[in-house]
Amino acid sequence: GRNMTGLFSCLSKTGVVSGVSLDYTDSYISGYLKSSAKSKYFINGKHRVGGIVGENWGIVSQCTARGAVYASGGESKAGGIVGKNMIGKTEAEGPGLVTQCAAAVNVTAGVADLDSDPKTEDAEGGCAGGIVGDNYGNITYCENGTAAGYNAEKGLPWFVGTPYFGAGMELHQMGTYNTVTGGTANDSLQINGSNCAGGIAGEHRGSEFGRDATIRYCVNAAKVDSEKNAGGLVGQYLSQFKQRTLTIELSYNAGTVTGGLYAGGVLGDVFQAQGLQMLEQSKADYHRIRSCYNTGAVKAGSQKAYLGGLAGRYGAYTELSDCYNIGER
Repeated sequence: GRNMTGLFSCLSKTGVVSGVSLDYTDSYISGYLKSSAKSKYFINGKHRVGGIVGENWGIVSQCTARGAVYASGGESKAGGIVGKNMIGKTEAEGPGLVTQCAAAVNVTAGVADLDSDPKTEDAEGGCAGGIVGDNYGNITYCENGTAAGYNAEKGLPWFVGTPYFGAGMELHQMGTYNTVTGGTANDSLQINGSNCAGGIAGEHRGSEFGRDATIRYCVNAAKVDSEKNAGGLVGQYLSQFKQRTLTIELSYNAGTVTGGLYAGGVLGDVFQAQGLQMLEQSKADYHRIRSCYNTGAVKAGSQKAYLGGLAGRYGAYTELSDCYNIGER
């Protein structure tokens, strides 16, 4: 697909997807996808690509996905569960909620060596998230890579146990796990975005409809890597609308984070809005990082990278409180 690629293309404001588990097996992939290069990616599109839903305005709850998700377009957004999570003016006009979901997914957004015609691809805007690629709404009780390992025998990411927050109640029925050929360590999965990458969301930004965006009670244990901005939970804040509060709270990262420009254990970068938009932001509407911590290593992807145990770049109108880091950097 091109726009809004997933098991469900687009979920409306009244739509609900609950208890769906996307399980890709070797036999299905080899029988359905003939290209040896593309056989690595079961969900493969250009923009707004998600393991369960391409674009969500409704509610996605207690869903799991394992395998790989890839977005290759110029404005590519890829997430293990949802590609782009949107929100309406009121909850009735679109709750934009992703909750109690778990992913064991390798996510890639941007140019990768998959197609024979690289001229059709563009690295600009590639954002990858373990749960959501581009988030305008709410993500709660979600986790990426925490109950997962990589089953070398099957050649796929694999769920090992039950996630902390009760996502996917039937995970024990998803197959047996071989402890000899698989591993359960952190960094067994990878989230890779050419522009930004985050263990939970690649991009976290305010909605033009006037509601705030929140990430709460989420955990990442996958490796996060970006040519530009990488964060253990969020790759970058994008404050393009005034009087919008972006929040990350009560969440933590345990995966290794590597960024070419900015890398942080929780947040990679607070992107500065253009013109006077940030000057018009009310000082009462701070972006917030609260009660979060990092245990993963934070590394430089280039000689010009800025590293922080919690944030790679800490921008204007952003409050950081009750957080700590014990990861290496």
